[in-house]
Amino acid sequence: MSELTIKTWTDQEHSSFDNFTPILASRFEEAILRSILRSLRRQADKNDSAELVLPWGTYRVETKTVGEAGNRAPSWEPSKGFDKLLNGSNMDTVQKLEAITQDEFDPEFVKDFREFVAYGIFDADAPENKEKVSGMKKGVRLSDEEVVYFLNSYAMMLATIGKDKQREGKIFRLEVNNGFPHGSFDFDYDDDTITVKWTADKVFKQMLKDDDAAAKSEGADFTPIREVRKETIPA
Repeated sequence: MSELTIKTWTDQEHSSFDNFTPILASRFEEAILRSILRSLRRQADKNDSAELVLPWGTYRVETKTVGEAGNRAPSWEPSKGFDKLLNGSNMDTVQKLEAITQDEFDPEFVKDFREFVAYGIFDADAPENKEKVSGMKKGVRLSDEEVVYFLNSYAMMLATIGKDKQREGKIFRLEVNNGFPHGSFDFDYDDDTITVKWTADKVFKQMLKDDDAAAKSEGADFTPIREVRKETIPA
């Protein structure tokens, strides 16, 4: 688990949501990471390439053929808003929100994110899952507005870590593998400029191209997270 992302995200949202606990933050992050992989695999299976735009950047996959074998190569490019958050100075909360806000997302990614938050499983309405899901207590059901809010909030959290760790001439590596092997973000600090790159975890790469490995990654724990948040999304 990346304890730093969970702590930072919980601290960031606690003033708005009294019950945004580390447990809830962990589930949200795991849902994001698993849904990224699933979305990229789904697209690559159809088109041999993939692209997923999120508030902190764009993930891409290209299929490269070596001999008779194909290999899926993942990459990531930070968004302009994320770069602005990292390199902006004296930005208030409103300016930060304006810099990072994304309001449209891939609908299948959103469906996956919602389901995993609620159930700890994808395809909750599939025949093989219906019986198990029907006996579960109600978990967190995110509205469209809440999905947008928390995905943008996650980007702000990553940028906060990147700025907090700024040390001239240094590189800070943030491992993001909370309950799921995603990879690491390397923040490079040079002349007051912050640049960032992402390196996919080797297990993430394997799951991207290997059906059996990916199937294991979607193993459900069928653990709902109680509806603990009652406040409205901040304006």
